[in-house]
Amino acid sequence: MYIQQLESFIKVAEYGSFSKAANAMYITPSAVIQQINNLERSLRIVLFSRTKRGVTLTPAGEFLLSECRDLIQKTHAIDSGLERFRTQEQRVLCVGTTFLHKCRIFHPVWKAFRGNHPEYTVRMQPLDSRLPDLVESIRDGQSWQRYMDFLPLYSSPLICAVPDDHPLSDCQLLTLEDMRTATLVTITRALSPQQKELIRIMQSAGVHVVEVRSYDVSVFGYCRSNGYLLQIPEVWKDLDQGMKPIPCQWDFAVDYGFFYRRDADAHVGEFIRFAETWLNAHPDILHPITAGTP
Repeated sequence: MYIQQLESFIKVAEYGSFSKAANAMYITPSAVIQQINNLERSLRIVLFSRTKRGVTLTPAGEFLLSECRDLIQKTHAIDSGLERFRTQEQRVLCVGTTFLHKCRIFHPVWKAFRGNHPEYTVRMQPLDSRLPDLVESIRDGQSWQRYMDFLPLYSSPLICAVPDDHPLSDCQLLTLEDMRTATLVTITRALSPQQKELIRIMQSAGVHVVEVRSYDVSVFGYCRSNGYLLQIPEVWKDLDQGMKPIPCQWDFAVDYGFFYRRDADAHVGEFIRFAETWLNAHPDILHPITAGTP
């Protein structure tokens, strides 16, 4: 049984749709369907009931879902352990990336680091595969963050991404009164303890708040198509050209920085120590992402 098939199985179960699962994994729906078909064929049992409205788990599928999450985590842990043996001599730094987790700060720091350590190399990998050595991200409580330490670099204000054709798209600063008749989408997993309070304040002011399980490329499209506002950290202001980033009249932010493996090899810690010292000496590197929205 291929681990990729199980990962696809979990995504389809979570989203209830082949196409939504495909968007989350950045592959085609046909590829997801093929993986599920192969999995069902190898197990000789039907895992999903397919309808025009989407897919639902069969009793066998429910059983497999309950059993395979721990299996995948264990498999990734084993693979990550073996990866450390493979890269220990090469001194490879594995960096996880996705649509949301771009390397905005990493590249200039890495360039400076390599100037003193030419024996090091870097490898980019999808964040939804085995746990990488380093991820540049906001601190938002995702499951993989439990296994990593965090080097905060700055606090990213929470703003709103507004569809270009929305009546509020011409605003320079959004207030709660502006948003009172709008629909605002945010994630169920709070970006920070303060955001829970912010959501409460918005709901008390009459803002219609819709919560989603997590942010991905499909959420941006969902908001753009339905004319919804999307609450995001300012660092994500460049992710969707069809959504205009607008600052808001509140003082809420989320930490942004480098996550790095708690059990990583020494060369990862060496890079983190260099990054902290070098960025303190070159604060201008942070300016492009800390500058205000247009």
